[in-house]
Amino acid sequence: RYFFLNNTTAIYRFIENRLQEELKLDKGTGCEIPRLDPFAKEVTQFDKQLPKVTCSGQDWVKCYLSECRVIKEILDTTKDIVCSYRDILYQSDYKYELGNSVDVYGADVYVLTNSDHVKVK
Repeated sequence: RYFFLNNTTAIYRFIENRLQEELKLDKGTGCEIPRLDPFAKEVTQFDKQLPKVTCSGQDWVKCYLSECRVIKEILDTTKDIVCSYRDILYQSDYKYELGNSVDVYGADVYVLTNSDHVKVK
C-alpha cells in the first residue's frame, strides 16, 4: 500500500513537470482568433440595407444660443432619430479639428460647451 501511494505521488509529479515543460514550449496557439473576410458572402448575407437619409430642403437641427436640437416638424414625422454632434474646434482661421462624436437621441438637447460651431450627422 505504501508503495502504491509513493508511486502515485511520483506519477503526479512527473505529469505536472511534463505539463510545465509543454507550457513553456507553447507559442500561444491555444486560442487563435480566426481571420474572417468581413465582405465574404457568408458574412454579408446578414447585412441589412438601410435607406439613405437625405435632408433636402429644411434643416433638421436648429441651435438657439448654445442649445441645439432637432426641430419639432421633423420629430413629428420621423421616429428613432439619432444625431451625432462633433464640435468644430478652430485652431486658426484656416485650421480646425473635430471633437469627439456625441450621440443625441430624439428631442434631447446638445449643449455647445467647447465651441460655437458644430458638425451634425
